[in-house]
Amino acid sequence: MPNFIQVTYVAGQKVYVIPNETTVGENFAEKWNEDPRRAEAFYEWHENVVEILEAFVMAEGEDAVSARLSEAFGS
Repeated sequence: MPNFIQVTYVAGQKVYVIPNETTVGENFAEKWNEDPRRAEAFYEWHENVVEILEAFVMAEGEDAVSARLSEAFGS
């Protein structure tokens, strides 16, 4: 997912762009530029998801798979 995020600098400020391929000029990350905490939250969320999926892939046996699913999505 982060590979689709374009980061540039305009007047010394970081600008995020996630272009909508079906609507020219639409930027899915426009609110990130208004509040950079949104970008930080996305990257934190993405890191957590990757960790969860890696743990799930490494799980062996029904008990381990069940435990990983419960950790990720609740019981």
